[in-house]
Amino acid sequence: MNIADFHNAESGPVALLGNGPSLAEWDLPGLAERMPLFGINTSWKLIETRWRCYVDVAHHDAIRAGIAPAPEVAFFLEGHCRKREPLGPILERVGVPIQSRPRPSNEHGFCGGELDGGSYGLFAGYLALEIAQWMGFNPIHLISYDGEGGHFDEPDVERSAKETESWRRDFRVARACLDRAGVRVYNCSQRSVIDAFDF
Repeated sequence: MNIADFHNAESGPVALLGNGPSLAEWDLPGLAERMPLFGINTSWKLIETRWRCYVDVAHHDAIRAGIAPAPEVAFFLEGHCRKREPLGPILERVGVPIQSRPRPSNEHGFCGGELDGGSYGLFAGYLALEIAQWMGFNPIHLISYDGEGGHFDEPDVERSAKETESWRRDFRVARACLDRAGVRVYNCSQRSVIDAFDF
């Protein structure tokens, strides 16, 4: 199985579950009744989802060790997690090579990998947005994409000003690509520092 198998396989709205502090404030079971949920990193601690993406090998290892539940499908950056041991038959492993991710110049209308000398989207929240668009979801709702204030399960984690600005930059690039593709994205976190999408 590879990423091509998921192209336009879905439709309608989806909610991407970021890991900001505000995630714990959401009625996630109620949200799940309204639209599919797409998990990111440790969102499984609050609710399990069919799909999950991550870029840190620690999340891959947690699934393999049985610490984290296995989603039906996991998306991750090849080169980060591909060399780890297989996760078993429950999980369909889909590697997303950085260098072959969609570019704004091709028919998919999204940005990834090396672009204009900079690395774009090499974090899980951006990867989830890219994959959701690739799968055909529209509109896409960003839940708890706070961009600062740590994580819902690690409130003491701090992001540097450089990292925050990188988020803003990357999502502005994403917005331009998504607009060309006709995909609507809504930022549902009022405390978010990301300014690329409508609230």
